[in-house]
Amino acid sequence: MGIEKIMHMQEELIKTYKKQISGLEKENASLRKMLDMQNEIIETQKQELEVFERFWDKVQKAHEKAGSDRNAADAAESGTT
Repeated sequence: MGIEKIMHMQEELIKTYKKQISGLEKENASLRKMLDMQNEIIETQKQELEVFERFWDKVQKAHEKAGSDRNAADAAESGTT
């Protein structure tokens, strides 16, 4: 095999590697964008969960208060009859 043929094969390999690198860089950029979007979704879900937890705490406190108010009313009613 002549030197020119070897050099030509090396040039072709270099072109192939450059194409592969370019493709991998594009894929990497795409994956990073997807990761950023997923992180945004996670942050949004965390915020929604915090809002729901605060709401749920209020519901539970209101339920407990309604129960104790009902018990007090029952006790008062029992005492008057």
